Parts: sequence; structure tokens; C-alpha cells
Amino acid sequence: MSYDMNGKRVYLSGPMSGIIDHNGPAFADAERRCRDAGAAMVFNPATAWGHSDRHPSWYMRHDLNRLTLTEGERPLFDCVVLLDGWYASEGATLEYQVARASGIALVNLREVGEHE
Repeated sequence: MSYDMNGKRVYLSGPMSGIIDHNGPAFADAERRCRDAGAAMVFNPATAWGHSDRHPSWYMRHDLNRLTLTEGERPLFDCVVLLDGWYASEGATLEYQVARASGIALVNLREVGEHE
């Protein structure tokens, strides 16, 4: 089953800590797949803030702040796309819970684009 990405505003969520390049290649692939499937906007946390010596909590605060943005009465993001291994990531599971509580659709990456 495939999720309709046409015109959607997408937030990417997946494991980063402890992974080479903060899992940047997987996030870049997910972003490409979402755009190729018609997403209007993709927030990629692997490229949004850059990576330096900041504590992981800094990134998490900024990511959650972005995820909870609204436009009027509705969430800014239409869906959160979950990369492989998200369930083993403390940050990604928190993003999952926030999205679920906020009424934002949750989509596994395998439901996007070429791997339907």
C-alpha cells in the first residue's frame, strides 16, 4: 500500500545518534523519495541544523519545536515519514508519540514512492 504524498508537507524521523554521518545518506534518500512522490515540502533534520558539538538535547528541542508548528488550527506537517530503525531511536519514538498525539499521519518509508 502506498501513501499519497502529492502536495504533502513531510517531517522525516529516524535514528541519527551513534550512526556514521548521523544517518545522513538514509535521510537524503528518504527526502528524495518523498519529493519524487510529490511532497510539497520535506523537513530533513539531518540537514536542517547542521551537526557540531551541540548536545543531542539541543537538536531534539529544535526538532520537536518544528514538529509542533501549526498553521492556524492545523499542524504544519501533514505526515511524519518514519525511516528504518525509527523504533530503536529514543528521539524518533518521541517524535512518533508527539505526531500521534497531535493528529499528524504516521507513514513508514516503505509506503513512499518506488518501494510500494
